[in-house]
Amino acid sequence: MARNGVKLAYISNDAAKNVTYKKRKKGLVKKMSELSTLCGVEACAIIYPSTCDSQPKVWPSAVTAHRMLSHFKMLSVVERSNRTKAQERLVRQRIAHADEKVKKLCENNHRKEITQVNLNRVPNSHIPPWLETESNLPNQELCFMKISHGVGPERALI
Repeated sequence: MARNGVKLAYISNDAAKNVTYKKRKKGLVKKMSELSTLCGVEACAIIYPSTCDSQPKVWPSAVTAHRMLSHFKMLSVVERSNRTKAQERLVRQRIAHADEKVKKLCENNHRKEITQVNLNRVPNSHIPPWLETESNLPNQELCFMKISHGVGPERALI
């Protein structure tokens, strides 16, 4: 059963806000753990609560997060930008792939239009009623039609 979408708006009720914060924090930590385990990547999360008196939640530990952030800061600017721009590159690759699909579909449609125009120009060419739809084919067999100038259609089994 599909879930209803959550209305994303600020929660003004403090009790509801705290419950939501705890649930979302737990879900985020679980997802980070799964990502790290399943994909074999190093990941860390630092979650700051909205109240000033609470300590931030650090996953998996403060020492591990500090080590990972120190390692990231030691990378050169080029390496940092390569790692942070990975999402942008992924989106650009997806757009390029989609553009390529659209181009192929346009070429295929163009070929079909040319074929249709050429079929309409051939003299004595007509589509017999038995070939218009697959359900009207005799004995439910697939047939094709060979059209020559001045010669009627010939049927053959495929």
